[in-house]
Amino acid sequence: MHGEGLTVAVAVVEGVAGVAKTALEKRHHDHSPDVVAREKEILQVEDALEQQRLENQRLRAQLEEYQKALDGMHSRSSQETPSELYARLKKKVDSPEFLSKLTNCSEDSKSPDGMVVSVADDPSSWLMVTDNDLTDEELKEEGDQCGQDAFVVVTQEDIVDGIASFMARYISSNPQTKAMSPQELQKAISQAFTDLERKGKLRKLWNCGKFVYSAASWGATAAELYKSPVIVRAAMMAVWASCRVIKRLLV
Repeated sequence: MHGEGLTVAVAVVEGVAGVAKTALEKRHHDHSPDVVAREKEILQVEDALEQQRLENQRLRAQLEEYQKALDGMHSRSSQETPSELYARLKKKVDSPEFLSKLTNCSEDSKSPDGMVVSVADDPSSWLMVTDNDLTDEELKEEGDQCGQDAFVVVTQEDIVDGIASFMARYISSNPQTKAMSPQELQKAISQAFTDLERKGKLRKLWNCGKFVYSAASWGATAAELYKSPVIVRAAMMAVWASCRVIKRLLV
């Protein structure tokens, strides 16, 4: 009996030892270079997936903000008419302030080759070139790049003043208007506005997609416009096209 008990005890000890040996071998195997590398790769993939999830959440939140801004602008624009913006801009063109801008463009902002130079201290300054300096393709590329910068429009008066400043610099950059005095140029631009409005061409251009009005909606905030650069770019493209139409009419 004692011999059988000892045999059983030895068998149990050997069994435990075998299990322990197997566990040690498995543990050693799990820490082999291949397994460690695979675990590291899995961790990297999981980290990349988590970053992608966070980025998707950020983009969804941003899209919701854009949609809210667009919905708000569309709602406000349906309560107004583009004629208010046009009337304000026409009034600005006829104002002494616009004449002062034309005078500054003619006297203070010209480089030796006749190009208009952007003045850093002027918040409404623009870097302008004439049509003769760029090909049609370059003009298109230049226009498409307007949306890459951060444009911030604060108030309705800032919007009108910014458009007027753009027009003054752009039209003054035309070599064929150099012989005109600021007073003559202001009168010609005002008359061009009147003629184009009478024919409906300028209003039709601005109403196309409601570009200018949507961006310059009187209820729009700076934050909405800053978060919606596509809208601001569309507005700038409409203003750019308007200036080119007026410039051709002047010459």
